[in-house]
Formats: sequence, structure tokens, C-alpha cells
Amino acid sequence: MWFEQIQEVCVATNMQVEEHRQAFGGYQSADTTTMQICKDKPKQGVTQHTASPEYIVESQTKRQAWAVYFIETLNAPPSDEWTTYRGAIWSIMKTFSVPSGSYGSVLSVLQDVAECAVAGVAYAGEPKQTGGLNKLIELSSIESDLIADCMEWGWGLRETTHMVNQLRLSLNRMHVGTSAV
Repeated sequence: MWFEQIQEVCVATNMQVEEHRQAFGGYQSADTTTMQICKDKPKQGVTQHTASPEYIVESQTKRQAWAVYFIETLNAPPSDEWTTYRGAIWSIMKTFSVPSGSYGSVLSVLQDVAECAVAGVAYAGEPKQTGGLNKLIELSSIESDLIADCMEWGWGLRETTHMVNQLRLSLNRMHVGTSAV
């Protein structure tokens, strides 16, 4: 598994060391302030890097883990059981020590998994695009070049937005607000 291949020693708190030792079967050193996320003993003289264990796993991997747990362990309960007391979301948050402020993120993952199941495609754990109309202007587009030119000329945000919208109108594209510019 991936955690058996990691050879760096990370500085962590005692609680993080214990949690990861239990979760991954990793070695806990005598001073309990260093850990190695593998089944080997830490090598003597290895340079320690100050990295919190939660930063080792990417958010996409966490979403995939939640999805696998939802499907394999919880047997993908229907959506009316997700938000109930001790429902699927509660179980995922408890099992993975997800902060209470991330309730919406877990719900979003379950909704995405359900949509993928209906569509018959695999859930990849990709993050959703956030933001709205400000994503309409791509960095390598003519609008982006126009924005750069207008700003270099010292034009204000409203004037630049007006020019961008005039260009988009001529190209039969939807207008954008100042937040997109």
C-alpha cells in the first residue's frame, strides 16, 4: 500500500501519532513526537520534516475514501438516511474525524456519488468548480488580453468591464460582471 512506501519522518502531535498508528499500523517511536507512516522502524539520522499528517493526503483522496466507505461499509443507503441522526454523513464524519464545518463537503460527495451511480460512471473525487460567472473568462482568451491592456492603460474596473462586455456582445457571448474581470 502507499503508506508502506513513504520513508520520510514527520513531526506530529502525540494525538496525531496515535491516530495514524492505529489507522495505518505505523511505528510509534519512543519519544512519541515523531512517526513514520510505514511498517518499518524510522531510520536513524533521517532528516525530520515539519509536516502535519493531514497534509500528506490530498483532498481528492479524502473524498474518494469517503465514497468508498459510503459504498462498501455503509452499503450506500438512500438519500433520506444521509442526514438523519447517526446517518451516513454522521458516520463518515465520525470515522474520518471530519470537522463539523465540513458537513456540506461530505453531503456534496454523497450527492456526487449518487449522480455517478445513476450516470453509470466511476466517481473520481474531483473537486467541483467553485465560483460563478468569473470562470467565464479564460486566462488565454481574447477577453483576458483585453483586460490586461485596459488595466495597463490605467482604465478603471468598470470601464474595463464595459469594454469586455462590448467584445462579448459582438461575439454573442453572455455579459460578465466586475468580479469576472
